[in-house]
Amino acid sequence: MFRKTVKACVALATVPAGFGLCYYFYHHEIVGATPPLASDKDKRASCSCTCGASRIEFRNPNVLHRLECCCFSCRQRLNYTNGLKQNGSTDNGPLDVIMMDNVITAIDGIENLRPVKLRDSGNCTSIMTKCCSSMLTTTTPVYLGNVVAVALNPGICTMKCNMIEPKGRLNTSGWESDAGALKEYEGTGPVAD
Repeated sequence: MFRKTVKACVALATVPAGFGLCYYFYHHEIVGATPPLASDKDKRASCSCTCGASRIEFRNPNVLHRLECCCFSCRQRLNYTNGLKQNGSTDNGPLDVIMMDNVITAIDGIENLRPVKLRDSGNCTSIMTKCCSSMLTTTTPVYLGNVVAVALNPGICTMKCNMIEPKGRLNTSGWESDAGALKEYEGTGPVAD
């Protein structure tokens, strides 16, 4: 049996409207369930925009989970980001997503960050940069403020962490024929409709 305590702490900076839980420190104390969090700054995970002007640092260097999502919303988010970046990317594959602990220890270039929802009715809010249109993190109410998602697809952002292989592919029945052939799954976990 283990004990889990989650408590909100002090805000990192003045929180722009719509940023919600992404910009608050969270303290997770899980006894006997997770590896120790990195106290050494050089061991922490970080997500940077492609031009390097903005960076989010995570206290825990370990990826909690990695998956590929084939749903329309994830594909739309990938296409939206690639379109803004005008990077010529033809990556229309599933969104390659990692989950990181929502324990943010530093934010560089906060003035470049903006929250983006693709639809007013959408549940996902992505944190994107004004400088180079990189998508740094995404959150949804389903995560309960405990984790944030980071997309690993080429040209989206630069991630430094203890990486793992994909542990599953989701929403394959949502893959539409106009998106082209679904690339072969190379992960170790299950594939689910």
